[in-house]
Amino acid sequence: MIATLADSYLTTREEFELTSGYQPIDSLFYVKSGSFSYKTQNGEYTANAGDFIIFNKSTKMERTVLDRIEMLYIKFYPNKNELYKTILTKPIKAEGRLKEDLEIIEQLSANHTGQTLQFRNHYFNDLLITLLTKSDKTAPQTAIPIQTAIDSAIEFIESNLKHKITVASVANAVGLSVSSLESKFVSITGKSVYDYVIGARLRLSLQLLTTTALTVTAISEKCGYDNVFYFCNAFKKSIGCTPAQYRKRNSGI
Repeated sequence: MIATLADSYLTTREEFELTSGYQPIDSLFYVKSGSFSYKTQNGEYTANAGDFIIFNKSTKMERTVLDRIEMLYIKFYPNKNELYKTILTKPIKAEGRLKEDLEIIEQLSANHTGQTLQFRNHYFNDLLITLLTKSDKTAPQTAIPIQTAIDSAIEFIESNLKHKITVASVANAVGLSVSSLESKFVSITGKSVYDYVIGARLRLSLQLLTTTALTVTAISEKCGYDNVFYFCNAFKKSIGCTPAQYRKRNSGI
């Protein structure tokens, strides 16, 4: 696990309470609307809607709101130093999987429970893994086959969520033994293969509930559940509400 999420919530700012100094904890700002400028020892930047920035608590900054901002504020504790070897305080455009992870964290932030914190942490680490994979150009050559195998394992899982997925089937797909896959998967993602599959199915269900008009039964099938009642129970245990309630709160469908 690259980092441990401490808290996350939506907030608005006409101006920052702290305009100069240090963050009290390592943080990520995801700008939903508005913009702000900031300066660190690395340069001067402007963060606009759709950007996110990761700030190390050891980085001194000056910042000013240019246009009233709404942002997702994520506080976290880094567990691995490589996070700051590749990620600086430059704005990063939230696109593709990065945007999906941030939007799910935002949705889960509305319900502060132990279960949602666990899943928020899962998606935050997924975001960091995606970010590091894209940005790290200095990894030693010996690490590339391992990373490639885990990338392939994740791709296999994401492409087969509607089917039965076992650790053995994933291992076979990427050419690793079960024990080797498990140890390498945990070392890179911080999750077991089983936990990653459960998280990926939840993420897909959240996406389908808010972006499609599919029935809950159809969604449960697409997410690999044989029984819609089991799906609903698992969903409520994780999110704190039923799939139908979640859809009503988060979309017009």
